[in-house]
Amino acid sequence: MVLQASGANVPGVGIAPGVTTETPTKVLCLTEVFLEYADTAGSAMARNALSGRKFGGNVVSAVYYPEDKYFNRDYNA
Repeated sequence: MVLQASGANVPGVGIAPGVTTETPTKVLCLTEVFLEYADTAGSAMARNALSGRKFGGNVVSAVYYPEDKYFNRDYNA
């Protein structure tokens, strides 16, 4: 069971090319997170707990993601 949790996109914000030695102190833009669960009960509990919560001012939208696309690393559905 795969769960996709998304926040809001921040236009114009991205990761700059190059290497830095600084330790990041704040995540500017994280749009999608995929969580994998062994069973549907755990996935359903996580979805209910995460959906609608706020993280860094963004509202989390937790939805189920097709397992075949997840295992094929197709994250653009």
